[in-house]
Formats: sequence, structure tokens, C-alpha cells
Amino acid sequence: MIAKPTVLILGAGASADYGFPTGRKLLLDICEDAIGPNGKLFFFLTGYLNVYPGDIEKFRQALRNSSAPSVDLFLEQRPEFEKIGKLAIAVTLIPLEDYEAFVPNKKPRWYETLFHLMVEGGTFEENKLSVITFNYDRSLEAFFFQALQNLFGLNPDQAEDRLRKIQILHLYGDLGDSLRPDNVKRGYHPELRGDQVTEAANRLKIIHEAKPGAEFDTAQNLLRHASEVIFLGFGFHPVNVQRLRLEEAKESHENFHLNFPQRWLACRTGLG
Repeated sequence: MIAKPTVLILGAGASADYGFPTGRKLLLDICEDAIGPNGKLFFFLTGYLNVYPGDIEKFRQALRNSSAPSVDLFLEQRPEFEKIGKLAIAVTLIPLEDYEAFVPNKKPRWYETLFHLMVEGGTFEENKLSVITFNYDRSLEAFFFQALQNLFGLNPDQAEDRLRKIQILHLYGDLGDSLRPDNVKRGYHPELRGDQVTEAANRLKIIHEAKPGAEFDTAQNLLRHASEVIFLGFGFHPVNVQRLRLEEAKESHENFHLNFPQRWLACRTGLG
């Protein structure tokens, strides 16, 4: 159990164990899949969302030749591609939202290890853990949602109720508001449906859109009151560092951990 107020700050690398791409890989995947007419991204954008093929190629060429480290940073500089860029991100990431990705491997991955830590010596909802994530995917909360149901025999409503006790804050939006795979809206499932892809794309925020507001105020407050702050797969983009006021928070904390998640978790579970 996590007894001290602890904040995890997650970047793209944090969900790489579960099949989600880093910022650079997402960019490369989009460039490859946007090549028409055989690219699956090209096929879906033109066939289901009525995006003009010429616009897709202009976007792909500019993105490929921009030398940008991520799609987000490219769209920050090229807002004219924002709509098609968000659709491309949604089409690329949604097929990865699959509960089958959580099937255990030979070696426990960090979501699993964290969950075991949280249910040992107390109840899940008693943990003093908060999560600040810059990721669009919801793999961490989906993992918790599935694990809670199956370990404790909970129904979906009961699992959702426990999960709500752990604050998970998506600063730049997410791909949907439901974790149920059969939800009529954008649930957690890998199927691409035109209306739901548009819905997911509209939930995403690029840095210039996400003006510091209530979400960042909440994040700063969590950091001020944390005993430990752990960064996992975080790229330290200057705008994100500034918006979280990390320099101020670091001055008042000795326990800022920048190491890989397994190493941090192993120290607390005796696994390594």
C-alpha cells in the first residue's frame, strides 16, 4: 500500500510496455500509414471520415520532413493541420486500447507491480496515490478497472467506484470517457468507428490549446502536497515543466525520482 502522498507524472514512455508508441514512434507510424491508397490511416480517413486525399498527403509530407520530435509539437507549429492531425492520432491510438494487452507476461510489467503494491496491506481506494498524465491513452485506469473486477469479483459499477478514489488527471485530454468496452459512446476497445473516432479526436488538446487552467491548478496542488514525485517516461518539454511549476515544486521536495518505474517499484516491493 502507498501510505505517503505520492504523485506519478507520466509521459509517453510510461505506457510503452502495453503497446503504445512513444512520441517519435507515433509520428513515424502516422507517416507510414498515411501513404495512400494502401495505408490503413489513409484508407480510414478517406473512406469513413471523408478527408480529402490531397490534404492527407500534404499533412504527411510536412510531418515527415519537419524533423519534429512528436506529432504534438508539429501541430503546435502548424495549426492548419490540427484537425487532420488529431484524427490521425485517434485512428492510430484507438486500436491499441485493447484489454488483451494486459494479459500477464513471464515478467511482471509495471502496471501489474503497482497494482499488487496498492492492494497489499490495505484496500485499493485507501492508497495515497495521484497520477498526472500527459498521455491520451487510458491504459493505466483500464488496467486497474479490469484487475479490480477480476481480483475482487466486482461488477463494473463497483470497480468504477473504487477507481474514482484514485485521481488520474489527463492534462491534454484522452480518447474517451468510459472504460467499458461495450459502452455506446467511446469505451475502451480497439474498434474504429467513424463517429467515435471524431469524438475521440475532439477530446484531444495540443499544447497551445490547453491553456493553464483548472487541470493544471489541480496538478500543481497535488505536487505541493506530495511526499514523493515520480517521473515515468516523461520528456520534460519546457512548456510542460513551466505549467506544472516543477522548479518550484522541486525546491520543496527531496524525493523527486527520475528513474524507470520498475526500479522505483522494486524498491518498495522487495522485487529487486
